[in-house]
Amino acid sequence: NINTFNDYLRSLQDGWHIFYLDINHLFDDASGALDPACTGDGVHVYAQQYLDISAYLRSHAIFTDPAYHSAD
Repeated sequence: NINTFNDYLRSLQDGWHIFYLDINHLFDDASGALDPACTGDGVHVYAQQYLDISAYLRSHAIFTDPAYHSAD
């Protein structure tokens, strides 16, 4: 079960070196399963969804070192 595995991954985060960003809401249906509109095999998302993943990661970036913060 992907949600059980994700809960395990979430438990590993320490807020400094290990972070967990939950992207399930981008692709889950109402029952918590991978939305059939996002997949052909029920396991892997279509290539288009990787654009959504990339946008989500860019908008939820985590910076722990001030040197990585942009000047703006």
